[in-house]
Amino acid sequence: MGSRLTVSERRLKMLKYIIYRKEVTYRELSEEFDISLCTVWRDIVFLSKHSTIYTEQGHGGGIKVLQTDSKTKKYLSDKEELCLYKLIEKVSEEDGKTLKDIIMRFSKDFS
Repeated sequence: MGSRLTVSERRLKMLKYIIYRKEVTYRELSEEFDISLCTVWRDIVFLSKHSTIYTEQGHGGGIKVLQTDSKTKKYLSDKEELCLYKLIEKVSEEDGKTLKDIIMRFSKDFS
């Protein structure tokens, strides 16, 4: 990918990539994001706890998107999401990462 991303940025891009592709492998993510398989594994463990992706082992397995009923899921409004992005610029790096995680978990664009 060229330039280095923060962990949060990489995970957001990875999640978008998985959602777009619907199904990927660890090796594919490793190559796409120029990271080790161990880093992919750690990112997938995190993302699977905070999003609608899951892993399946064996032939035909990989990282997949869980089909959910979007009508039952609560999302941030555009105004709420914009407010959180503005706050990221004004808080500590640690709090900024927490806000990015909240955005990732509750944004329409990442669910």
